[in-house]
Amino acid sequence: MLSMSELLEGMEEKYIPMLQTVNIADFTKCIATFSGIRLDDIKDRVIKNYLQTWAKNKYEIYKMLGNKTQFDQYASFRKRDDNHNEDFLALGKEYPAYYLWFEAFRNQTSNKISMNLVRGDYRWSISDFVDYELNGTTLTRFFKNKLNAPDELVTKIGRIFEYDKIDGTLTFSIDPVDIMTASENPYNWSSCYALGVNETENHADGCMGALLDHAQLISYVWKNEGKLTIGEDGDYELKNVRYKMMRAWVAFSPHFTTLHFNEIYPNKDICGEDFVATWRQAIESKIANYLGKEDLWVKTSELETRVYVERVNGYGYTEFRKDRMYNLKSEEPEDINVFDVQYFCPCGCGTEMPGAYPSNGDMYYNGYGFVHDNLEERIYCEYCDDYCENESCDRYSCEGCEYWNRNHPVCDLDCEECEDVPDDYYSGWGGDYVVSSNEDHCAGCARWQECHMKDEDEDED
Repeated sequence: MLSMSELLEGMEEKYIPMLQTVNIADFTKCIATFSGIRLDDIKDRVIKNYLQTWAKNKYEIYKMLGNKTQFDQYASFRKRDDNHNEDFLALGKEYPAYYLWFEAFRNQTSNKISMNLVRGDYRWSISDFVDYELNGTTLTRFFKNKLNAPDELVTKIGRIFEYDKIDGTLTFSIDPVDIMTASENPYNWSSCYALGVNETENHADGCMGALLDHAQLISYVWKNEGKLTIGEDGDYELKNVRYKMMRAWVAFSPHFTTLHFNEIYPNKDICGEDFVATWRQAIESKIANYLGKEDLWVKTSELETRVYVERVNGYGYTEFRKDRMYNLKSEEPEDINVFDVQYFCPCGCGTEMPGAYPSNGDMYYNGYGFVHDNLEERIYCEYCDDYCENESCDRYSCEGCEYWNRNHPVCDLDCEECEDVPDDYYSGWGGDYVVSSNEDHCAGCARWQECHMKDEDEDED
């Protein structure tokens, strides 16, 4: 694995403090999960290229954050809705042996049990079952001590209530592991930015694009940190990760005068609009202080000058909206360019990776890891009136394609394409798309006449 001394080789002095903050081992595990390549097969030069590019391209944001890769401040909010029905039922399905217990407690609003909130048809049975006062006892203690629930389940029960009242930390970060784990967490949420998910609609290349571009950082709220497994099958364990309860991407214009604040994910409504505004204003104040300007911002939609966010490469997806852009009131607005750096394939082949979801939609990702072999250019088909997904098709030949064959039926006389297809010709899906020749619709066809004359000559003989 790449060493810190090797990582620092050839770098200017100003980048060294940034690079020294990186957990190389955890970052390498993220790349292995992202790419679908075994950890032992990840080349040191690939990791070195990514991290050195990151340091150079994120240096201005690093300075804006106070010469830090992570800027922290206190965060506090109370959840707007304390209904945990769905959370309890989800755990019940995951641990079916405890399903009826979750059904009984599904109306609890906090970790401390209120018997008044236990469903009536379960209340007396539970009272008979328990030999101590249950009111005020925590659910986690009850499941652990009375039901002998596994520690993993007890921990998940406790996390249900972590969102109810948060006294935690709001972080703005360019840390490589933070960015790559945008959707990795021990809570019950995920997104299309998750690493190692075998899904063709995965957008994890947006993590890599945001890691290397000049414009973006990740912001998130957290209370706890520790070890975290990543990958579809828990392939790797990261040593020390802050557990993201919710996160939002933030993008900046070249001089930090215009920013785009993405929607908070997940459950952006649980914390209320006041906290959302507080979250955004925290980075606005940081920028204004860095630039030495008055901390007054306006929505760009209120300005005469129109500004936009452009996805330079097709990484991530089109989640950038003009109505989520804000401009420092005293400064001229600027366009924002995200994903403006094309990264090289993690396998080390030197191929520049295309985006899996460019605006023209002509790429297909097969879901098996972001390497060049798993991305294919899709071909628009005039017969499908869509991007053709028939496996036998390529850009040179449509042989075997249902749509093509339906529009190019062949004559049964010589298996050549029929030059004069009758108006009433139709062959349903799965048909052989062969036009049966007969005198009614083939009398004027030279091919029919030639074959028909041969038949007549044979009859005369």
